[in-house]
Amino acid sequence: MLSLVKGTPTPLDNNGTPVRTFIAAVGWDVTAKGKKGLGGALARRKGVDLDLAVVALDGAKQPLACCGFDTPDVMGMHHTGDNKSGKGAGDDETAHVDLTKLPGQVQQLLVAATSFKGENFDKVGALYYRIIDTSSGSEVDITGEVYVPIVAQYNAVILAKVVRQGDGWRIETRGDLGRATYWRDLANLRR
Repeated sequence: MLSLVKGTPTPLDNNGTPVRTFIAAVGWDVTAKGKKGLGGALARRKGVDLDLAVVALDGAKQPLACCGFDTPDVMGMHHTGDNKSGKGAGDDETAHVDLTKLPGQVQQLLVAATSFKGENFDKVGALYYRIIDTSSGSEVDITGEVYVPIVAQYNAVILAKVVRQGDGWRIETRGDLGRATYWRDLANLRR
């Protein structure tokens, strides 16, 4: 399992073998925002509509494409669907990424979670990402659930950055917060 430290790039590998394909997964818990009783139950029942986005950037950190619920198949990436509530256990949204199919101009991938509807994180109790290696044909969780701190006033966070380095890739936990209403806004968050 990879040992990830926020802001420190780590080779994206599975026991020394470079990862070629992976699943980026996000999960979140819904909070009642201090509401108790029926109000709290209704807030939790409604849930929060966050969205996983994997944004491809060029060497100048300019956005090229986004794999998300509204553009599910792009540049060797496939988003598996939109969870509009975050309810239930386990991963809420996932995207499959094939690093070997990314064009050479793609130098970075940003793994992000946001509410493109503009809802703040004030209803989100916890938010995590994890990376699952699928290079061998089976799924191997190589990061475990990595929880990233969030702040109620924002609606977007860069969870991780995956950077091309020579023949391989490196991954870095981020936690860059901001506001986003469109996927290109994610490229403008500090990175």
